[in-house]
Amino acid sequence: MFFKLLYIEQKKTKKSFAIWLTIFGSMVIPLITGIVMMVKPENFQVPDGINPWKSLLFMNFKIVSSFLFPMYVIYLIGLLGNIEYKSSNWKKLFVLPIRKELLISSKLVYTLLHILFAIVLFGINTLVFGYLAGAIRPQLNMFEYMPDITLLLWYIYHLFLSIIGIIGVQFILSIFFENLLVTLSIGLFLMIGSLIAAGFNWEYIEYVPYAAPHGFNLVISAAQIPWITKFECTNLVTFALMFVACIFFFKRKTVK
Repeated sequence: MFFKLLYIEQKKTKKSFAIWLTIFGSMVIPLITGIVMMVKPENFQVPDGINPWKSLLFMNFKIVSSFLFPMYVIYLIGLLGNIEYKSSNWKKLFVLPIRKELLISSKLVYTLLHILFAIVLFGINTLVFGYLAGAIRPQLNMFEYMPDITLLLWYIYHLFLSIIGIIGVQFILSIFFENLLVTLSIGLFLMIGSLIAAGFNWEYIEYVPYAAPHGFNLVISAAQIPWITKFECTNLVTFALMFVACIFFFKRKTVK
């Protein structure tokens, strides 16, 4: 039943703008970077003996992590939640002989998988446009080295952990606010506020889920990438609490 619910979520998403947002959104930065590499290859050349893929992966993930990807997550979750209200799907779901915990869990798991897919697709697009730029500009030496797949997996892992707290908060907002603009406004306010606090080096910034993407930049800039950081621990705790709260309130939710 759980996998059938996941399949239903996927079918609903295919009819919305969410899937196109993911596909095209994951291409924008790699495409722009690739074009700039072709036009100004001298700005991307690294010294001999250094793998240019490390520089490309670092640059692309750093660009999206602080603001663009968190905003994508906020908007995507708002869209996925709005699907249920726009089509009156909650009324249809609530009359089915399915436990509400199962309904909300499947929707949350699908959201997590969708966002993880977006990160992986972003990594793949980085490699694709990197090779394309290397084919047009041989001096970039993109074909002289192999992409650092281990580094790419580390980036995917930490970027996902950096936004899992945001997923938890935005998910519960999307469930209980019918107006998409409300969830987007709250998410944007928290995002900008966290960035400002991080810019002022607030001492408790590690305990703010919306500042975790800032922590991601610190992680990838470190000499040795750790398994998990305080930012990410905060995110995991936040996500767990939001999940429990979501089930608690969703069981008592009614749709008129």
